[in-house]
Amino acid sequence: MEVIIARELTKKYPGGITGLDGLTVKINQGEMVGILGPSGAGKTTFFRLLTGVITPSEGELTVLGRPIGRITNRALSRLRSRMGVVYQHHNVIPAMSVARNVLMGLLGQVSLIKALRMLFHLTKDEKAAVEEVLARLDLSDKLYSRCDELSGGQQQRVAVARALLADPELILADEPIASVDPRTAQLILDQFLRLNREKGKTVVLNLHQVDFALKYCTRLLVLRQGKLVYDGDAAGFKETHIYNQGFALDSVEDIDILEPVKGGACCEQW
Repeated sequence: MEVIIARELTKKYPGGITGLDGLTVKINQGEMVGILGPSGAGKTTFFRLLTGVITPSEGELTVLGRPIGRITNRALSRLRSRMGVVYQHHNVIPAMSVARNVLMGLLGQVSLIKALRMLFHLTKDEKAAVEEVLARLDLSDKLYSRCDELSGGQQQRVAVARALLADPELILADEPIASVDPRTAQLILDQFLRLNREKGKTVVLNLHQVDFALKYCTRLLVLRQGKLVYDGDAAGFKETHIYNQGFALDSVEDIDILEPVKGGACCEQW
């Protein structure tokens, strides 16, 4: 099943800036996809389009069967409840406990009354579910700690736990390991990989770190100046001159890169 379908997807910002330029790509259920590119390549624009924060200027985008750009606010809220979203900046609530921050991941799936109740009382099952996901992220001893008592890396793991608790169909993460140490980065990516392999979850990661992308992702999309310049398997990417000349290290201003590709042709094998 196609989880994400983009056809000639374009996003233009005021002032004539193009964030994404004619992206055509399909991502199928159960794929582990890494999106690489230097700063300003269009990764975050694509992420914000996928989550419905912004709408396309041109082209079409469908996520989990719903068209972004032609969707009501209520339908968009339902769609987001089927996603697990992790941002570069963890967006936890500092004054709340770790447990309640993690339970915020369920708010799109429960009634208002239940959401209010969870702010004051955790059931035995809710506590067990939170404990399980925190244990996988090495935060078992932080259940009742306030988030403002945690380090930045621990807060990012809380944000990951929040996204995973709801058992989402699609996991989207925008630079989830940009500001953490290598051990924490591996811990976070291990959880995404586990969900992909054991539960068949679709995972899409925006990354700067090419080594982690090669290790964890089976498919890579490489963007430059809003265009797709590579779509294929990770092993194949290592054979391209984009990789060899340091594309993922942002040293690409003066190199000769591959011609932009259309995602449809490369995606047939996926």
